[in-house]
Amino acid sequence: MEMGHLYVRWMDNTIITMISTSCGIEEIMQVKRFRKNKSEMVPRPKLIANYNLYMGNTVKMVQNLSCYRIGI
Repeated sequence: MEMGHLYVRWMDNTIITMISTSCGIEEIMQVKRFRKNKSEMVPRPKLIANYNLYMGNTVKMVQNLSCYRIGI
């Protein structure tokens, strides 16, 4: 099965818009979110879960690049 492009707009604390060629639309998980002191389950695409999982590593990489810039 050939993967296409997945366009996702996710509202958490802010609006996040992402495009992926590696995550499919079928990969949806239910997560708990709180609104006005009550919780509810909402669907979350795997693309957003992967972003949340790896975003700390991206921030560290950018910090390291700014501290140890190598001239080419």
